Amino acid sequence: MNTTKTTRSYPVVLGHRATKGQPKTININYLQDISAGDDTFIGVLLRSFQSETRRCLGQLKNQLLSGDFTQVEKIAHSMKPSGVYIGANSFTVLVTQLEHAAHDAKKSEVKNLIQEIQKMADMILNEIDHYLLHHGQ
Repeated sequence: MNTTKTTRSYPVVLGHRATKGQPKTININYLQDISAGDDTFIGVLLRSFQSETRRCLGQLKNQLLSGDFTQVEKIAHSMKPSGVYIGANSFTVLVTQLEHAAHDAKKSEVKNLIQEIQKMADMILNEIDHYLLHHGQ
């Protein structure tokens, strides 16, 4: 089911369905608005999200294995802005939940949330690849 919520006057797609041809988890309209239509800037934001998210996911998995919930909490906190910057609010919600679960040292919940974040990140990264490919970036 596709649920829409308005935040700062930008529609946010929650869930994993979108209109044909539209991104499922990122908000391109938001990116175009904040960049004043500057495709180069949009590309920089999207590539930054890609590299930062891949780096952080690796760190999260390592910290989970070592049981360092303090570091998991810090990494999750550092991931929040990148989701906001590309209009991936569902991603940001999951990362915030992870931050809180890690703070409370809820190992099972932390593990499940990292898996969910990985799944969502994979979808976002695929969408970004598709967007960049089709916009000459």
